[in-house]
Amino acid sequence: MELIRVPAPPKAAFNMQRPMSDLIKAQIKHLKHVEHGLPQTLRETLPRHPIVTENDAAIYIASMTTLLRSRADTPKRMPKQSKPGSQPIPIAPSGRLALVAAAGQTSKKDSPKGGPSRTTRKSSSRKNTATSSKRKK
Repeated sequence: MELIRVPAPPKAAFNMQRPMSDLIKAQIKHLKHVEHGLPQTLRETLPRHPIVTENDAAIYIASMTTLLRSRADTPKRMPKQSKPGSQPIPIAPSGRLALVAAAGQTSKKDSPKGGPSRTTRKSSSRKNTATSSKRKK
């Protein structure tokens, strides 16, 4: 396989004072949501500064990432136990889907207002075929 060389971004591309993009704003919004679920003692360890520039966002994202990664070794919460006897009954799939349709039944939505229903159309088409076979004879 041929090696593809990717050039490094120019030094002018790095601007710590650039306003945040919409993507970074969305990431900050998600991290703030996670932050509100943390205990107060952990929230106090996070930086408290206005997040306006990409540099401000980088500092906040780095601190949140470090905090969340350090908590990865903590045991997971056990799911809540439901009351005895209120367990859902599993339904085994049958493997086949049987469809049943009633012949000749239509809903009011199917027929236009004032027009013939589907059953009327079928019966009128039968009359036409009967009369056309009589004409041929």
